[in-house]
Amino acid sequence: KKKLVNYIHANSMKGERPLARQIAKEPGLATLVSGHRTATIIRTERNHAIGDSAYQMAKKAGSTYKVRHEVGDARTRPSHRKMMGEKVKFDEPYSNGEMYPGETDINCRGFSEYTFDKEVAEHPHPSTATLQDLYS
Repeated sequence: KKKLVNYIHANSMKGERPLARQIAKEPGLATLVSGHRTATIIRTERNHAIGDSAYQMAKKAGSTYKVRHEVGDARTRPSHRKMMGEKVKFDEPYSNGEMYPGETDINCRGFSEYTFDKEVAEHPHPSTATLQDLYS
């Protein structure tokens, strides 16, 4: 799996499907996982890299609080739906133990909103709108 993950990171600028097709043709990688599983691993690794990068940048910038958001469509897990809008201090984990969405979950599509003002985090978030609400 480590070889596959390293290959995904090295080719991260390619789209998910082209990268999955390329892995299927790559000697030594094609036999590791099925095409569907490869796509899941690609998606999960990309989401983890994005989440970790955002977390590290917010940490360096001095973020004080974070708010968890979810896509909110029919595929959103019930346990993740319950965490939508959850606000915690930056250095504290969310209720599921993760420091940012997708830190340990497979196929997580959630994300954190990082804040730099104590006032923002102490008052109810103005909207718990999901991405689906925003773009439909």
